[in-house]
Amino acid sequence: GLSYHGTMEAGAGQDKKADSKAGESKGTGRLTLAVLTTIKDSQSQYGLRHDDYTRYRQYCARRLRRVRKSEKFLHGRQNFRKKKLESKHVKNEKLLSIPLLNAERAWSYAMELKKESAKDDDSRKHHHLLRKLSRAVRWSKDLRSLAMEVADDRTQVEAELYAIWMEGNEHIERENWKSALQCHAKAKEFCERLKKASNMEDAERVEEMRKQMIQSIRLCKYNAKRDFEKKEDLEKFVKESQEIDSAWGDKLAKLTEAFEAQKSTTSTTVVSWKGKDIPIGSKKIQDALKAAQDLEEKMGKADGSAQSEAPAESEALIEILKKYTEAHCLCQNDLIANEGAKLRTVVLDKKAEYLKLLKSFLGQKRMGYKLLRAQSHTDNLAAKYESQVASNKKLSKKEARIGEGSLVAAYEKLLAVAHELKKYADESKDSKSLREITAIQAGYRSMRCYYKAVQEEKASNFPRAYVLYKHSGALAQDATKKLKDQSNQQKLLSQLESMQSNLRQRELRTRANAVLKQSVSENTASDSAPGVDSKERKTCVPLLERLDKFDSESDIKLANFPLDVQLAPPKPLFYDVAYHTLGFKSLAKRVESEKEKSGGLLSSLGLW
Repeated sequence: GLSYHGTMEAGAGQDKKADSKAGESKGTGRLTLAVLTTIKDSQSQYGLRHDDYTRYRQYCARRLRRVRKSEKFLHGRQNFRKKKLESKHVKNEKLLSIPLLNAERAWSYAMELKKESAKDDDSRKHHHLLRKLSRAVRWSKDLRSLAMEVADDRTQVEAELYAIWMEGNEHIERENWKSALQCHAKAKEFCERLKKASNMEDAERVEEMRKQMIQSIRLCKYNAKRDFEKKEDLEKFVKESQEIDSAWGDKLAKLTEAFEAQKSTTSTTVVSWKGKDIPIGSKKIQDALKAAQDLEEKMGKADGSAQSEAPAESEALIEILKKYTEAHCLCQNDLIANEGAKLRTVVLDKKAEYLKLLKSFLGQKRMGYKLLRAQSHTDNLAAKYESQVASNKKLSKKEARIGEGSLVAAYEKLLAVAHELKKYADESKDSKSLREITAIQAGYRSMRCYYKAVQEEKASNFPRAYVLYKHSGALAQDATKKLKDQSNQQKLLSQLESMQSNLRQRELRTRANAVLKQSVSENTASDSAPGVDSKERKTCVPLLERLDKFDSESDIKLANFPLDVQLAPPKPLFYDVAYHTLGFKSLAKRVESEKEKSGGLLSSLGLW
């Protein structure tokens, strides 16, 4: 059946839904038929996804038969009397869809013939194609005239757009390029203005049709340029063709204003995220979002970016987090049920796409409030810790002492939540949120490192504490630079500046304690060695230089390390740099005397 901005589905169950929608339209006095959504969803579901025009034509014929039979608007078989559909007969959306189905059937038949004629090169099929397109244009005009009498403004605009587009298709096949260019240019302007008054679901169909117009306009420009002397004349003609009549302009402006007003009042049925309007069909999810928005208004938060330490506001944060968690779980259940459906349809695929976007939106909101709650809890812990350190009083049995380990664990939890929130920012490609999360992550790392250093200092691990203090200072400088650009993170920035003010003092104190502890341990080790005189204790002579005095239990210094460097004379090297200036004695005479002595094997036998 045909529902409000829905799709055309085959089946008795869908027909019942269409009947219920028709009853609702009777109360308003004007009928609503989502022309573009109907034809685009039906085309993609019944064959045109694979360019199977035959299947789509057969579907339109079956659907048309079902509509006529259900509404008892038949011509008759034995006694055939053609019934002309007039405005007085149109009482619901089903009857209004009859000319639309006829136009789609004729158009799909024409496209089927075009596909066959391209293979066979048959002129008869081309003439048949033109007749079918003319019939489709007549049916589209009938739809427009009926919509002007019985339908609402949006249906009238979509019917006008459909009629102009169908007329342009006929002009293209007849090679009337100038007329085709005029029709498609006007249809493209209709699409651009109608998109502003459409939700996410309808805007996708309008955008799809606008892209088809752009391709057709490019083809028409190429073939119509011979009718214009200059290129400027062609552009001027296209610009003039895009002008819309004042009556249609007023209707489009009215639709845009109504959509913006509805968008501002129905914030729980449609949410905007990543530049898209996401419809929310579940009543339970709408109720959860409405409750969360009411709590946000009570806290004075528009985006949930403010922070507070008050117990009442902390409880409100927990309640808001519960509502967003509930909505996220409901969305997840709907998505699982959608993906588990055995029979996939265009409606289910689109609903799955919206549910995935809604799930990402709710997940980001949930993690944002989870971060705010964890940050509020950490700030309260830090405030109690500072007050306990400043007062230095004994606590009562009911009060618990806040240790550095609790603060380290709290900041680790904050980093984990911030990491999850950063994933959502990466998915949505929100550079502003990504910069903010990166800045607060640097601040949390610095504070975690600082309290870890305090914990190590109290445990007398002074070298480790000193290194952690140095690392905390470097992290704090980097975080301060990033947080200066974030106006809503001033509290974290002030905490970092307060920490940096006494960081240098802690570094020097920890380093001094580390050096003192090392010197005391060395002196204790050398003094405990028996049989060592006072002079050797002062110089701390290593065992390698006093092998006659050794104690296996307390003598730990074996040798000086690193080893002392000793001077040693280098090995003399001869560099042959005077080779070309030296004169050598000739050895020619010695060579000749050696040749006379050696006569060979035959000379020794006396044969020569």
